[in-house]
Amino acid sequence: MLKLTALRDAADDLASLPTEALRREALRALVRAQADPPDRSARLGYHAETGDLDDCRKIYFDEPDFGGRPHWRIVVRLLPSDVAPTTLELVAIGRRDRLYVYLRAARRLRRAGGD
Repeated sequence: MLKLTALRDAADDLASLPTEALRREALRALVRAQADPPDRSARLGYHAETGDLDDCRKIYFDEPDFGGRPHWRIVVRLLPSDVAPTTLELVAIGRRDRLYVYLRAARRLRRAGGD
């Protein structure tokens, strides 16, 4: 299992989720990603609005029993590399719409874009 760390303010993202159910689902998603990171996340890349998030991955989650495409994302990095990770670093948690979570991640990583 990978060690879990978080960028400054990233833990606050978890606490600020609007429901206890979402907080629980986000924690479950992080624990699953710690145990099996490549299978639990999808690689990000470059986007004109967010900049280069190529070293980051996204994890989908939503309310339990939500039937559609999940609205919430967790942005993480595998450190020191995707090939031989020892640490799962939490970068941001938030809604996917309007690229909100990705803009937040870009700002925290001091990349182009950001909110």
